[in-house]
Amino acid sequence: ITIWIFDPIGRIIRQIASNLLVGTSGCITWDGINDQGQRARMGIYLVYVRLYDMEGSTKQIKKTCVLSVKK
Repeated sequence: ITIWIFDPIGRIIRQIASNLLVGTSGCITWDGINDQGQRARMGIYLVYVRLYDMEGSTKQIKKTCVLSVKK
C-alpha cells in the first residue's frame, strides 16, 4: 500500500506509506503533520491510496477528509 495526502489545490503534503506490506485488518492514521514536520492547515484534504496485490494488480482509492483543531 502507498498513501499520499493532498491539499485543496492538489499538492502532496504528506506520504504516509510507501510500498508498505499490510494485512487484511489494521489501521493507518494521519496526525495532521506535513512532510516538513509542521501542522497542516485546517481544511479538506484528499487521501489517495494505491493498493498492490501479489499478482501485480493495483487498485486506487480516493477519499476526502477534514482536518480540524480540537478545542
